[in-house]
Formats: sequence, C-alpha cells, structure tokens
Amino acid sequence: AFINRKRSSNTDRGLTFSGLLNGIDGVASPEGRIIFMTTNHKERLDPALIRPGRADVPLHIGNATSLQATRMFARFFPDHELVSSDFGRLIPEHQYSMAALQNYLMLYRYNPVLALRNVEELNQMMVKSKPIEVVEEDEIRKAA
Repeated sequence: AFINRKRSSNTDRGLTFSGLLNGIDGVASPEGRIIFMTTNHKERLDPALIRPGRADVPLHIGNATSLQATRMFARFFPDHELVSSDFGRLIPEHQYSMAALQNYLMLYRYNPVLALRNVEELNQMMVKSKPIEVVEEDEIRKAA
C-alpha cells in the first residue's frame, strides 16, 4: 500500500497515506487497541508505516509445523484425538500454511478417516503463485 505517496489527482476521494497514519496513531485515534498489519513484502512498505511506535513487534508467521497440524486435526476431530498424531506425521514441516491445512480439513470435516487417507491431496490443492508485478503509478497513467 502506498508505494508511491504522490496523489494521482487533487480530489479528496479515497484513503490517503496521511489519513492511514492518523488513523493508526493520530490525535483522534483511540487508546488501548492493538493493530495487526500483515504483508508478504515488508521491504516494500513505507518506512513511516513501520517505524517504532507504530509497528513495535515484528513477527514472522511461517508455515505449519507437524505439531501444529496435529493440534489442528485434534480440534477438528475431538473424538479422534488418538489419530491426530498420525496426521501430524504425514504433514511435512513448514510446507503448508495453517490456512491450507484448515481448508483441507474442512473438506473432510465429517470424515477424519478420509482426511488421513487423502493427505496427498494437499499438494494438488496448493495454488501455484506467480511473483507480483509492481506497476508504478506513472506507468498506469501512460497506459490509460
């Protein structure tokens, strides 16, 4: 967000970078709240957005561990907690996000046996992502 701070026009429509910063920690912003900001590209964020005082606790949330997969299976299927460790052993460390595991388990929410048996389907469910192409605002105007 806000890779280029220049406004594309003089209109007062939409969210401005200044408005975002004021909403986070401006004079009128409420006290006693926690804001979570997520990104896949921290290096692309404006330094003003992630300066100390605004973004105090950087935390990397990686893909799931086998233990996390085990615990998620146990929560999905509390009556089958004894086989949850079997599910965890079938999940390679740090290969799938927790969201991907949840999506998979939702498909089999009524059948834990099939969830165990069909773990290889996780690979087919994974979306192959392409790198994001960053287009500068000037290039967009030239193309229009």
